[in-house]
Amino acid sequence: MKNNLCFTILIGTLIGESSFAQGPLDPPPGNPQPEMRSLQDLWDSIESLHAETSDFQLDTQELAATSLQILQSNSATLESAERTRVVLQRLAEDLGRSPDWVETPVDTSGNTGLQPSLVIQDNGAPAIAYRNLGGASDELTWASLAQGVWDTEIVDPSSDDTGQYASAGIAPGGTPMIAYYNETDTSLMFAERDGGTWTTETVDPFLDSGKHASFAYASGLFGRPSIAYYSSRTGGSLMYVRRLIQISPPAEIWGAPETVDSSGDVGTFASLQFRNDRTPAIAYFDATNGDLKYAEKDSGGTWNISTVDDGNGNVVGENCAMRIRSNGNPVIVYQDSTAARIKLAEWNGASWKISNITEPAISGDQFGLALNARDEPLICWSTLGAVGYAERLSGEWLRGNVGSNTRTPDIAFLPDGRPAVVWYAATTDSLSYAELRSFSFR
Repeated sequence: MKNNLCFTILIGTLIGESSFAQGPLDPPPGNPQPEMRSLQDLWDSIESLHAETSDFQLDTQELAATSLQILQSNSATLESAERTRVVLQRLAEDLGRSPDWVETPVDTSGNTGLQPSLVIQDNGAPAIAYRNLGGASDELTWASLAQGVWDTEIVDPSSDDTGQYASAGIAPGGTPMIAYYNETDTSLMFAERDGGTWTTETVDPFLDSGKHASFAYASGLFGRPSIAYYSSRTGGSLMYVRRLIQISPPAEIWGAPETVDSSGDVGTFASLQFRNDRTPAIAYFDATNGDLKYAEKDSGGTWNISTVDDGNGNVVGENCAMRIRSNGNPVIVYQDSTAARIKLAEWNGASWKISNITEPAISGDQFGLALNARDEPLICWSTLGAVGYAERLSGEWLRGNVGSNTRTPDIAFLPDGRPAVVWYAATTDSLSYAELRSFSFR
């Protein structure tokens, strides 16, 4: 406790007495500027404790709460708030501590939770589409959090095996929508909830179409539900389909599926996003060449295809996930399967910048990717141990783990900027969820 008090006094001294002094509400004549040390001074001083933490034990919960209360009062920008997180995590790592994740079970009915897709609803609450294998048939299931309780419902109650490759999204107005694969009919399916009722329909009945489905909804007046997916056409093709408005009679119908790329066995691990001009873009794996590829549709309706990473002899591109930055540039996380390494590709407007996120011998069976308020990536992966995650803040990667015996994780940001993760827990055959507590450490 004595050392915590010293730490608090240290920060208070750096900020300056004028930050805490009592005085008249009206500023004195001339409006003099208060004397206050910069946040950089605070960060430098916190980081200087690295060499000292081995000499004494600190109550990190109290340390984090005290320091953040002071620091956040002076953190007016996203950049300074992120830098605060960086230095606090460094201090926690020095003490052998980890960020405080709050874990909750979502569905413990057994043999459930595979391939979850995490979304944030308009009310700020998380929701998950996933595959439940615990019934007479596999069922596409939806779970949503309300007042601290997870409510689950069957989306597709048919006797078919459904729910594989579920990809969820929230349409304008708050309507949940899910693209998924019907394993019995080997077809692409789509579900949406109108009020409290789920309706399902077949989108592409072509034999073995709909694996690796990726759902996205373009914003704006002409935004419609769209799906990228893998089909057995011509030995394995990347496909794209969009729902249209029919004038007479008035109806919403799915357009004819478009072949995006059929140059070999291509299209697995499809990840669909819309750019700022509401044209679609897809990251995907080329199994024939072992490459990560990218396709974007121009305003004239032509798909332009390019190779993002040829791996230089390695097989790269599996488990890819893509997001689009606010400036329209894509960001893709993917796997180097040969080196068992996670990689990141970022388009800078002229070329792809490729970087390694993990050292060799780390791989996964599904990657999650989200962008924070500053368009910096947050990545999650699983290796049948804990969910690993890495977030880039202020140019540095913050890393950690959450959960145990995990598979197929997904990740998203809550409205207040905290990350949330969902995964299948292999040991208990159940679905689990965790969200980061507000920058505290245990």
